[in-house]
Amino acid sequence: MLSDLPVNSDDDHTTDFSVNDQGNIVATDPNHSAYVVKNSRKVPLDFRTLSLTGGNSHIVYINVPHAHQMFSICDDNGSECIQSAELLTHQFEDGLTLDGLLIQDPGKPDFLYLSRYQNTLASFGFDGSKVYLRQTIDPHSLPVLLNKEHGAFAIQADEGLAPPIKAANVQKGILYVSTAARAKHDSVNLVDCYDAASGDYLYSLELPKDQIFGYFAAPGEIITSDGLRLSKWEYHLGSDALSPLVASW
Repeated sequence: MLSDLPVNSDDDHTTDFSVNDQGNIVATDPNHSAYVVKNSRKVPLDFRTLSLTGGNSHIVYINVPHAHQMFSICDDNGSECIQSAELLTHQFEDGLTLDGLLIQDPGKPDFLYLSRYQNTLASFGFDGSKVYLRQTIDPHSLPVLLNKEHGAFAIQADEGLAPPIKAANVQKGILYVSTAARAKHDSVNLVDCYDAASGDYLYSLELPKDQIFGYFAAPGEIITSDGLRLSKWEYHLGSDALSPLVASW
């Protein structure tokens, strides 16, 4: 078992990885359905960078961050899973790339996909149908912090890359996405909030200094980390786009 693989999935959708006798990676979902991961060019995948995000017995999404290669997903008999293969075939035109996050709002029929670097937000049904494809608040440029005291932000007009998305969480119809705003001598970590049903941007939350979002968020509360310990915060939205967070424990 590949215990050192980063597996990002819900508690109820844990997926295990192993390597079979042919050297192919096998992902087994909670229903004990096995999926064999093969590279379409028959080049071995670097399984040390393999991770699975999301967890549904009908759709399996695997990203390979450091090896942008196409692959096929097969069942344990070697038959290709048509439903998953259809998503992969259209992944680029639908904004679904190999380097991203796949998450689902508990109890909702759709799942959300966020590219880590291309700042695209997409929603798909479990039949593979696309609900929407949107760009996040900073689609092509680096957000610049103009005045930290007054929470003023702007987007540079020249070309640049927004900070990569490191974490995302969706609860009760609200999508929470980690991001940051950077100036020449200053920076601030933010959480951008979206309507999960439409992809519309709602508001941003400024995190306390040295805090990073990477865990759980829900309407009214958020959990962050300073690298050593977790902190839980309560927030109340005001009239401003950026609302302060108050520590609750």
